[in-house]
Formats: sequence, C-alpha cells, structure tokens
Amino acid sequence: MQIAELHFRGNPKLCVAAIKRRAEAILGEQIESAESDGSGPFLLVHTAHVATYPKGTAPAQTAILAAHQPINLDAYREDIQQSWRCPTAASLLEGSRHTLLVTEMMARLLSPHDRARLFHGVLQAVMDETQPVALVVKHSQQVLDPRSIGLQWSILPRSNAPAQSTCASSTFRTPRATC
Repeated sequence: MQIAELHFRGNPKLCVAAIKRRAEAILGEQIESAESDGSGPFLLVHTAHVATYPKGTAPAQTAILAAHQPINLDAYREDIQQSWRCPTAASLLEGSRHTLLVTEMMARLLSPHDRARLFHGVLQAVMDETQPVALVVKHSQQVLDPRSIGLQWSILPRSNAPAQSTCASSTFRTPRATC
C-alpha cells in the first residue's frame, strides 16, 4: 500500500473540488468524489480503473485524511535518520501541527504502472493545492522537502506512457533530490 504524509505548520485549506480538478488534469482522466467541504476525510474514485475481487468489483480510490494535532517528533526519528538526501528533515517536521495522509485503496490488483500513476498523480495534486512544508514517504522512511522535488515522474502522463515506468514496482520511489 502506498502511503504518504504531508505536514503543515498551519491548517491547510482543503478544497476538494480544486484537488479533484488538479488530479484530473495531471492524470488526464475523470475522477469522482462525493461533495465535501474538506473538513473530514474524502475519497477520489478512479472509475476508469476497476479491479475484480472474489466478492465483486471496486474502482481504485485515493483517500485523503487529516489529523489536526502536533506530531511527536520522536515518532519520526527513523524517518529522519533514513533521510540521507535531506539533512534538514528534522527541522522540516518540527512544528508540524497538521498532517494529511494520502493513501491508495482498492488498487492492489491494478498493474504497477497504473497503481503508481494514480497515487502519484493525486499526491501531486494535493501537494500543488496545499503547499506542505514536509513530505514523509512512510514505507521508504524518507522525509523530503516538497519545494525541492518534482513528482512529475514519467509514469504520470496517460498518453504516450512508456512501456517501462521509472517506478519498477508499486512502491513509491523517492526522486533523487536534496533539500
């Protein structure tokens, strides 16, 4: 499962409609979402990417959840230690008062290319619309400065997508960037 945390010092303004429009522009396809004022969790539903499970079918989804409390910096010690390319990892997280969790759902049966493209496209859209101070990629234990990276990997464009993506699997690979 792909999971990323976006950290903020102030309460991020979540406009679900703007995030949805931006994700659609990045991915080049329609996304569905329920009406939301952004105050609670919300789903972006990738209706063009349906997986068949033993008990039925379900479209791939990306969930965005919010936590509005200061983080415990000690809980991020391993992430900070693994962030070799980001020597300012601790200072980026210091003072984080709000967190958005971006995670995929119902996508494990998709091709690795589609799975990574959908997740990264929505993550880029959320970052573009909210301007976080830090990005934590949980399964690679990396803290990154969002201002120093571009998530515009070659996997994002739907048309003319390369046969082999820069993400060889469904795991989130961090770009080679420094803080």
